[in-house]
Formats: sequence, structure tokens, C-alpha cells
Amino acid sequence: MRIPTLLLLTAFLSACVNSVYRVDDDAPREHFEQARAEIALAEAERNLAADDGEQAMRELAAVPDGREEFRLRLARARSLILAGSYAAAEEELAAAEVLDEESEAVALIRGQLAEARGRFEDAASCYALASRRAPDDLEPVLRQARALLAAGQPAAAAGLLDREAAVRPASVELLRAAGDARLAAGEPAAAAQSYQAAIAMRPEDGDLLRAAVLALALAGRGSEAADLGRDLEPNELTDPLNLALGRAALVAGRPEKGRDHLEHYLDIHPEDDDAWADLARACFLLGDAEGAFHAIGEALRRDPGDSRSLVLLGHLRHSAGQHQAALDCYLEAIRLGADAAPLAGIMAAQARHLQQVPAPAPEEKPAPEVEPADSDPEGGGEG
Repeated sequence: MRIPTLLLLTAFLSACVNSVYRVDDDAPREHFEQARAEIALAEAERNLAADDGEQAMRELAAVPDGREEFRLRLARARSLILAGSYAAAEEELAAAEVLDEESEAVALIRGQLAEARGRFEDAASCYALASRRAPDDLEPVLRQARALLAAGQPAAAAGLLDREAAVRPASVELLRAAGDARLAAGEPAAAAQSYQAAIAMRPEDGDLLRAAVLALALAGRGSEAADLGRDLEPNELTDPLNLALGRAALVAGRPEKGRDHLEHYLDIHPEDDDAWADLARACFLLGDAEGAFHAIGEALRRDPGDSRSLVLLGHLRHSAGQHQAALDCYLEAIRLGADAAPLAGIMAAQARHLQQVPAPAPEEKPAPEVEPADSDPEGGGEG
């Protein structure tokens, strides 16, 4: 009887030992699979942030089955949106929503899907839902404002951002978005105020600086725009901003800076006759007659009826002492619609110059003959 008992005891101990080792074997495998899933998802999300959906899908293929299913569905949906597979993306989002019916992330990605389809009002509604689900998160608010702008509703976007600004701490992102909305709504002065408030919080932000300069220029505050953008180089700026800053510099009495920005703009947009006229003015103020004549020629070649260029051409002719040619330019400019009042004085000066041409000397007439006086001191005749 002792031998069977010993055999039973040996079998029991062996089973216990094997069970312990099996648990130890499974635990590292579980950790490994989870870590692999998290690493692949993190890499995929990094690629998605860079709009590289193709590489993200390759990373997602490495996620083991049954791991991080909710995150996996969302990442797949985003990748499919980038690939233009909108129906498949909708399927992934529907599956994700089953896993979490109140997810802010699902609503956000639905908004992105609607934007990709060009349904901007639907996108704004999705972002509004995401904002209700996560009221402390600013991202859905900013996305909703951008969707409203894309839908052609800048006033609605500005109103949304005003309401949010009243209940949230000031932030650069919120102020920037408010500036964008006000600019799109045709309120450049209000836009400039928002941009400048954001610059006070982040003075090193070049994009904010450029946006503020553009808003100030569009608001007719050329001197302020030129002051704010005095250190901006033309090659750092967009074409519209070079044009705006060139004109602002002229208003501020900085024709050299104005010329630099306008020349850079015209290198890209040589068809803009108004910009050529602005460049002609900058050259004229700098005493660069050759540059001014060239720019006026380009402006008039594109628009022969440009009265502003004709007025400036008149000034150049006047400076060169070509008074008749100057007067002809002014008269033609007035005929084409230029305001005659500011030109009255200089036209009168041209007329005076033309009247001062020396006339022939008048012919001298002989002096009348005078009869000799009577020698009779009493003036009497015959006695």
C-alpha cells in the first residue's frame, strides 16, 4: 500500500509544479501581446497625426486580435478617411460606438468624416456633440468653428467663439480662432484685436504676427501694420500679405520697405495692374524715376484706363519739366474719372509754365514830330 500512496503523492506534486510553470509561461506572453498592441497603436496614431494613413494601416495590421479593440476601430476609421474609403470608415465608427455610446472621440472622427465628404454643416453638428460630451475639451469647439467657416457661416463661428471665450480661460488657440472668424466675417479690426491679444501671450509665434499684420492692413491701419511687420522679410510671407504690407508701408511713409514687398508680390502676380501702380508710387517717392516709369508702363499696358497711373505719370513728367505732357496726362486722367480737385493746383502751375514762353518783342513806333515853338516870347503873331 505504501508504493501506490507514494505514486499518488508524486503525481500530485508534479501536477502542481506544472501548473505553476504554466501560469508563469502565460503571464509574460500576455504582457508581451499587450505591449505589442500598444506599441503598434501608438505608432499608428503618430502616423495619423502626420496624415500618413497608409503607414498607419501597416502598423495597425500588427495589432494582435482582441487587443485594444476600441482604439483599433478609431485608428482604422481615421486611416480609411485619409484613404478616401468613407463607407468602410463609417462601419468602423459604428462598431466603435457599440463599444462606447458616449465617446467624444467617435463624435470627433464622425465630424472629420463629414468634412472629408464636404458636408460641413454635418461636421459642425458632430463637433457640437463631441463638445457636449466633453465640455472641458477645447478641440471640438475649434473644429466646430472651422467647420462653420467652411460652411460659409463666419458670423456663427464668431458667435460660438465669443460664447466660449466668456466661459473659458484665455488661450492662444481660442484667440487665434476668433481672429480667423472675425476676418472671414469682414471685421478686420476685431480680428486684429484678437490676434494681438494672442501675440501678447505668445510673442514668438510668427503665424500670429503675420495674421495680425494682414488684419491691421485690411482695417486701414497701415502705420500700425507696418510697425508690427517691420522685421518680416518678403520671402517669409504669403502673397496677399506681401501686397498688404507693401501698401501699409506706403501709408506709413516707408516707400523702400513698400517697394521690397510689392516687388516680391509682383514676381508671383505680374498681372495685377493695381500693384504695379503701387510700385510706381513707391519708386516715385524714392526718387527712382526709371523704376517708376517702368512700373507705370506695366500698369497702363494691362489697364490703359487706369487714371491713378496717369496721374502719377503726370507727376513724373512735371518733375522732368515736360509741362505740356504732364498737363495732357492730368486731363486724360480726369476724363477717365480721376478727381479734378486735388489736381487743380498743379494743373494751374503747368498752364503758367506754358504761358511763360517768351513772346516776340513789340514793334517800336517812331516818336511823333513836334513843331518848333514860336520864337515870339509873347506868343503873338504879326503885329
